[in-house]
Amino acid sequence: MSNEINLMAIYIANGMGLMLLVQLLFGSGWKYIRNKEEHRYLKWMLWICVAACIADPMVFGYDGDPGKWAHAVVYFGNLYLFIGTLLIGPGWLGVICNHLYGRISKAQRILTVLLCSVGMVFLIINFFTPIVFGVGEDNVYFRGSMFWIYTLIEGIFLLDGMFVYVHTRIKGGIFKFFPVIQFVLPVVFGVVAQSFVYGISVIWPSVVISMTGLLNSMRNEALYRDPLTGLLNRMYLSYVDEIAESRKTEFTVMMIDLNDFKNINDKFGHSEGDLVLKKAAEVFITSVGALGTVIRYAGDEFVVMLNTCKTDVIERCIRDIHGNLDRENRSSDKDYSVSVSIGYCVFSEEYSTLEKMLNHADDQMYYEKQEYYKKHDRRGKRG
Repeated sequence: MSNEINLMAIYIANGMGLMLLVQLLFGSGWKYIRNKEEHRYLKWMLWICVAACIADPMVFGYDGDPGKWAHAVVYFGNLYLFIGTLLIGPGWLGVICNHLYGRISKAQRILTVLLCSVGMVFLIINFFTPIVFGVGEDNVYFRGSMFWIYTLIEGIFLLDGMFVYVHTRIKGGIFKFFPVIQFVLPVVFGVVAQSFVYGISVIWPSVVISMTGLLNSMRNEALYRDPLTGLLNRMYLSYVDEIAESRKTEFTVMMIDLNDFKNINDKFGHSEGDLVLKKAAEVFITSVGALGTVIRYAGDEFVVMLNTCKTDVIERCIRDIHGNLDRENRSSDKDYSVSVSIGYCVFSEEYSTLEKMLNHADDQMYYEKQEYYKKHDRRGKRG
């Protein structure tokens, strides 16, 4: 074993990482995560970290010890650590894409498959020629000439996640937020430190620190989340109003109200009404996409904060909402149909505060609702 390795420091660092992971895995923070895919990716990342925080001190501890067992531990332990480095990046990308968009785009999936395939090809070649890493006859680990590929791949995943975030901020204005810096900085520190200084073990404890910050930020964000639909709630509007006032950001406020929702509640029960609200929220999210943020305002009223003032984009978004609801109704076996009335207000000198915009959008929505009831029986018959 190299004298440069401080085993006690390595054991303590990874031990602390494991203790943090236990807190995260068995803590109550998971109830604040509404997106199932996001939850799955986070759990994936945490279990990768658990195995890594066990494997990392083991490979250092057996490094240089005689015997086939020591050789196997050092070789396969390091093999897992390289594979873990490959897999943690897609986990991060999956979390951020699902958190911001509710899904992973086809382009992100292609990038993930491409990068992971490159990494796995190098590891397969490494079985025959130690181009990534090797274990000498003395059972001492050594880096190959291509070990840096995995640092590069991890960096690409981190940069891509940051690009997704920045792109969303630019397109979505102030209406999207996500703790990117809290995750990236500790990971970057750990990767850089361990890449240039052999004999230390800080990458995986750094990832665990990042995961802790990530989950803590999500728990804080839960204050702005509606427990039924998972949408941002009315409290978030005060956050929006404060920043909008300081930045004078251009945006559009859209008010949406479900038609005949009281009749659905009265006839089919409040449990069915809750299902309608959740399904409507999903339709709104799908229809709005990266154009803005959907908020549950109160009861069956929703607010959409669009990051555009262009009438054609706003009208297209409204058409998408109506069209997606119609498709849901046609594919449903329910004895009722779901429709909405919508009004909107564009940021301008006349409507320069959120309160004025909400009032104007509400007036427009109320007018559309009156037009709806002129054509439909208030008892909420289908069609």
